[in-house]
Amino acid sequence: MARTAQTAGLSQQQSVYHTQSFTDHAGQSAIRVRYSPHSEPIPSNFHAQPIFTFQIYTTIPLNLEEPSAKRSRTSGPSSNAERTILADLIDYVGLQVASEAQRPEPLWEIYAEQQGVFECVEHQRREIAHRKTKKEDPSIPPIPKVVRGLHGRDKTGFAIVIDSQNFKNAEFVADQDGAQGPLWVYFDRKFPSKISWEPRLRLEADPEIMGSDIFGPPELPTVLPELVDATFRRIQRVDGMRSELGMMYFSSCKPSDPLPLVQEMMNIGWDEDEGGPDAEWTTGTLHNVALRPSLDDYNVSKPNATEFKISNTTGISEPDLRYIIHVPFLNEAGMSDKLEQTARAFTYEIASRLSGNTSISFEFYKPPSKSLSSILTAHRNKNRSENYIGALTTFSSDPIRAYPIARTEHAGENDPENVPFVPYRTFIVVLERPDFAQVEGGVLFLLADGGKSKPSADQELPDSMKLELQDYVEMELWRCAGMNEVARRLQMVGHEHSST
Repeated sequence: MARTAQTAGLSQQQSVYHTQSFTDHAGQSAIRVRYSPHSEPIPSNFHAQPIFTFQIYTTIPLNLEEPSAKRSRTSGPSSNAERTILADLIDYVGLQVASEAQRPEPLWEIYAEQQGVFECVEHQRREIAHRKTKKEDPSIPPIPKVVRGLHGRDKTGFAIVIDSQNFKNAEFVADQDGAQGPLWVYFDRKFPSKISWEPRLRLEADPEIMGSDIFGPPELPTVLPELVDATFRRIQRVDGMRSELGMMYFSSCKPSDPLPLVQEMMNIGWDEDEGGPDAEWTTGTLHNVALRPSLDDYNVSKPNATEFKISNTTGISEPDLRYIIHVPFLNEAGMSDKLEQTARAFTYEIASRLSGNTSISFEFYKPPSKSLSSILTAHRNKNRSENYIGALTTFSSDPIRAYPIARTEHAGENDPENVPFVPYRTFIVVLERPDFAQVEGGVLFLLADGGKSKPSADQELPDSMKLELQDYVEMELWRCAGMNEVARRLQMVGHEHSST
């Protein structure tokens, strides 16, 4: 790809790793890095000299000042970041990204270690909100949205998460056995209270590009029951990653010669109300809803203070639905004793929407903390059998348990035996807030431990063509539109098998 005059000119000068320390919204130290000529350091005025900024997170201990075992990109005098792990990291994610994008070298912002990938998303949302309150300060660069794909239309939040030490290996090849590249995280920048649930924003396909039907008007796209809160894409092919990141940069940032205003150069969302941290919850409705269902027809047990079980099965019969539900808001002040009320409320909301004599078995847990990462760890530690969670379905001759693995309700896309990828082995229902039954988006579905393409039938193919060595979505976080949608999805409507 040909370079612009500006980027070609930069290549004629010796480039170094310029660094700049800053403090994030949480008061933690972070660092900005730019690989650019000596004469072009990180600007002090980002309004006058806008630069596209990528966000990098880590979930592992990382000493960026640790000496590097690799050779420097350049010889001779260098900046204070030369020959350190910091330089390795920037080369690993960003080598030749600017030339691929036909744009100047971007800025990379690296934050302190986070507990897990979900906390990286939450931190980034808060950092974006913080910077928007400081948008008049030219020393603080705005965080731009990105376009997914060269011809993508939707713009979203984006971050790169480093969760392994592989980048330190000078001989690292991402598609070798047992190796893994970083995570690319796409997420909705809006806080829950600012999410729009208009049906047009939940369409399965764009009606403008569906085309016409020779037999009549095209069928309208389906309104999906959830919105995607975040997707976590595992990179397996690092060389391809850099090229694709360059294309993302190209599509998300207008040429900067001559320099336009920062808001004209990229979509930074300054004029969009993306909200701030949500803390206004309605707790009274939880109590009122919980009083409605009579538990006379249910079996209830409370093995300990953090677990509550409800079922209406008899004898040793298998329930039609069995799910594990985690309730992180119980870790809020004044909510620790509300586990039973929450279980009653959720059971009522689901049972009142089920068809026929559907039997249920729900297990409710108060997780160790509010973080989704702690919920995922606690869930995995329960070591449930493979066919424990889900609805009994007719996907095979013998009833098997299944749960949503695609955002559509089409049978072929939710049948674990027929999908082209390894089905997610982990499916978690999360009640995010006490008024989950009264608001849109109060219930989350977390899918993990799957997503990789099933092995190619022809193992003689070169590695570059093997499906199982391609990038894949390792985890997904969905936000449900409402309790009607939650009940339909958990029941696997259209595929359910009655055990009664």
